[in-house]
Amino acid sequence: MATGDLRVAVFLVAGASPLALLGDGGSALLVPSLAIAFALAWVPIAALTAELAAALPFRAGHYSWGRVAFGSGWGFVWAWWRILVAVFDVGLCAAPIAWLVRSAGVAPNAPARIVAFALVLAIGCAIAVRPSLVWLLAFAGAVALPIAIALAPGTPRDTATWPGADAVAAAIGLMTAMRGADIAGVIAGEVGDSRRSIPRGIAIGSGFVAVLLVGTLASALVGIWPLAGNVDASGTRAFSTAAALVALCAHGGIGISVASRLVGAIATDRYLPARFAQSGAGQPTQMTTLVVAAVAAASALLDDVLLRACVTMAWCVSLGALVGSLQVVRVSRPRHAHGYRLPGGTQAVAMCGAIAVAAAVVSVVDGLLSSGVTWAIAGAMCIVSGPIAWIGLTILVKRGRPNFPLALEPALRWFDPAQPGVPELVAPSVPKAPFAARLESLVPRHRRGESARV
Repeated sequence: MATGDLRVAVFLVAGASPLALLGDGGSALLVPSLAIAFALAWVPIAALTAELAAALPFRAGHYSWGRVAFGSGWGFVWAWWRILVAVFDVGLCAAPIAWLVRSAGVAPNAPARIVAFALVLAIGCAIAVRPSLVWLLAFAGAVALPIAIALAPGTPRDTATWPGADAVAAAIGLMTAMRGADIAGVIAGEVGDSRRSIPRGIAIGSGFVAVLLVGTLASALVGIWPLAGNVDASGTRAFSTAAALVALCAHGGIGISVASRLVGAIATDRYLPARFAQSGAGQPTQMTTLVVAAVAAASALLDDVLLRACVTMAWCVSLGALVGSLQVVRVSRPRHAHGYRLPGGTQAVAMCGAIAVAAAVVSVVDGLLSSGVTWAIAGAMCIVSGPIAWIGLTILVKRGRPNFPLALEPALRWFDPAQPGVPELVAPSVPKAPFAARLESLVPRHRRGESARV
């Protein structure tokens, strides 16, 4: 397995696996419902993301894809919605993190939301100081997730006094099963040969989650899961708690990293001050990460109902942008259709999109029925905040300045269209030149100027 494939896989697993998988005991319908949701929601979204990343392998994929498909304004709005999903999702997982810390005897008397605020801020500061820490968190979270599930206690925890109980309860269902299945697209352009590594990493990561779900379901059916009920060891509970804490911290850290990358992308196009723009290597600056971490920490102080409404509604409209972008790119830019392609043509794209959108609608209806007006108002505010932010920042900050150009031309150049997957990005060439001429232009020269013999 290539390093890039593995990075994408662990980023996806640790950053997008359903938080409900970390539930202890819980409902007997938990695992089956997640398995069904995985097939109906996660897989279609992951497939759509893989094709877009292969067609347009640019950094901070969502913003770039929106720019190419719909123009700068809608690219900004889509990125804004996806930033809200990432930030508020971190706020949701902060409550379980705080509860786990307190259950381990650390700061037992401190208010849970203050503990959550401090922990999210600490994670963000660590990533700001050392950006490569996000990859270590991804690996640790991907390893810790199955351990936490396997060693979950046999009896449900007393969630009546747990401030994060509502957050995990909301995570049980279609929304959580598919939310985050697209985050691998954010790191397109960072992992090397994105046209191969993103689709392969998504396939590997999705396969890992599928095995985890199916294995847990099979173990539950034969009566050997949770394993903690069959293991007589006093340290099992502590080990499970530690693994769950690592997995949730990784989830939160990756959420901060996703939001930081998207903020850096819109700042590069002058919608925000230059200090927030991406670095030369395409990484978010320390300032960007710290600000995103502060906002995510502040969101941990909000009511769980508001967080769930914001995440759900912002995610649904972001999902619509994902489906629409791929359809537009397929029709208007067929020359970019290299690498992975979803079999079945535009009809298959429409079907995958319809399945995912239907699942999203179910989650929205469920939220409206359970929370009513509060849910609807909070969700509507998140949706309209995107266009409002675009108009406001265009007037106040961007002021008519042009966008940073996307490298669309290099994305068209390939060694052999009959064997897609190897981008011709190492040297300039003429896009319509014959294959032999393009290959000859890449032959290295001797130091003395003599032509190399092939």
